[in-house]
Amino acid sequence: ERRGQWVYYYLNPRLPGWVSRVLDETAQNNGALIETPLVQLQAMAGRPGEQCP
Repeated sequence: ERRGQWVYYYLNPRLPGWVSRVLDETAQNNGALIETPLVQLQAMAGRPGEQCP
């Protein structure tokens, strides 16, 4: 879903459970890979709040 400059993504709730586990493990074990982009995102002014359903 696009709202202005922001694009929101979500996972289909009907995906198999292993998909969520793979994504969780990937995020947990690759902190160095996502640390810089996450800090940059958090520093952005005018950023909307969390939109997860």
